[in-house]
Amino acid sequence: METLGEKETLLDDKPRNMLFQGSVALRRGWRRKKYHFSLFTDVLVVSKNVHTKKFKIKDIIPLRYLWISDSADLLGGDSRMACKSIILFWPMEKLVATFCTKEEKKWWYFFPPKIHY
Repeated sequence: METLGEKETLLDDKPRNMLFQGSVALRRGWRRKKYHFSLFTDVLVVSKNVHTKKFKIKDIIPLRYLWISDSADLLGGDSRMACKSIILFWPMEKLVATFCTKEEKKWWYFFPPKIHY
C-alpha cells in the first residue's frame, strides 16, 4: 500500500494524538508474529519491537481504509483465540490480531468508533 518513503511522510504530515497502544500477535496465513499497535487519531501504526524503546515500522494504515470485524463472529465463539482476536481488513491485506486478554480486545474493537464498520 505505502512505500517506505511514504510511511515517513504519513507520520510527519500533521500533529496527531495517540489514542491507544499495546502489543499483539498478528497472523497472516499460518505465520504468527508479535507486533506493537499504536493507534493515532487518523492512522494505525504496526511496528516490530527491536529493543525496549525502539520500534521498526512495518505498516501505517490510514483509518479511512481500515475495516474491523470480530473474529468470534466469523470463526465461531467457542475458540480460545477467537474470543481474543479481531480481523483487520484494508486494501490488499487481511490479518488476524490476537490480544493477550478479552478486555484488551474490547478496547481495540470499540475504542475508535470511526474505524469500526
